[in-house]
Amino acid sequence: MKLFIGIFLYCREYVVLLMSNFSKGGRHEKYKKLDIFLVGFYLVLSIAAAIYFTVDGLQVHEGKTEVVISVENSQYARFNLPVAEKKEIIIDTGLGHNIVFIEGERVSMHSSDCNDQICVHQGEISKPKEMIVCLPNEVLVQIIGSEKREVDQIAQ
Repeated sequence: MKLFIGIFLYCREYVVLLMSNFSKGGRHEKYKKLDIFLVGFYLVLSIAAAIYFTVDGLQVHEGKTEVVISVENSQYARFNLPVAEKKEIIIDTGLGHNIVFIEGERVSMHSSDCNDQICVHQGEISKPKEMIVCLPNEVLVQIIGSEKREVDQIAQ
């Protein structure tokens, strides 16, 4: 967006420069037409870009949000969020034992028999693109879906 504002300001300065040259009569007719075309082109381009980014910024992308649990690089379970009732998913593999809790829109690794316990201490996740990883047991818990854009205080 800043780029297009810069282009718009450049066009404005260019128009001022052209007008001063036109009033002095220092330009040929061929260059006048080319200058007017370039100014018009950049002006239309910057206005179109500003409209595009404004409309895209106002759209709220809401869609289906899911939690996907993968074990050893293959999908183990998938649930739509939010869940109506609390779910407890028990994962037993040759690498270890994990328990995942899903409650509402929040997902957490309740327990794991790995040594470091990083996955358990990470806490809850609730937004798309967040994940919990248990490397020793090769368990991946991630939330996928569209992000809900939140309006900040200034935009309100």
